Amino acid sequence: MIKAPYIIWKDDYSVGQNELDTHHYRMFTIINELYEAIGSSTSDKKVMVLIKEALEYSQRHFEAEEALMRLVHYPGLEEQQRAHREYVIMVAKLAHEDVLNPSLLLEDLLLFLKKWWLNHILTLDMKYVPFLKEK
Repeated sequence: MIKAPYIIWKDDYSVGQNELDTHHYRMFTIINELYEAIGSSTSDKKVMVLIKEALEYSQRHFEAEEALMRLVHYPGLEEQQRAHREYVIMVAKLAHEDVLNPSLLLEDLLLFLKKWWLNHILTLDMKYVPFLKEK
């Protein structure tokens, strides 16, 4: 059964840089795939593959985003790096706990992913938009 998307991309989330917007959109897709998998008869292995993909893809995105911030001399780079590190630690922790008690924490992981990405894009990422426009 196909569910409505858990998280929906809106133009308001665009930072005006195609590569980063594509990354953000892909993270929304991964979160939606995880949501669909959790609510279906998908195997636990598929769910773990998606959790791993969410973690690995976000790390690649963070590297690209931070490189661009360095290029435009964005003064909030350290704040972004700290938020990125905290995200990686939390997802890894929740993923580990999901292995120990999958039914209890998968919903927590989904909620964390949704809230974190929306908040991060709309608050921290939007702060660097003017610096991108200057270049």
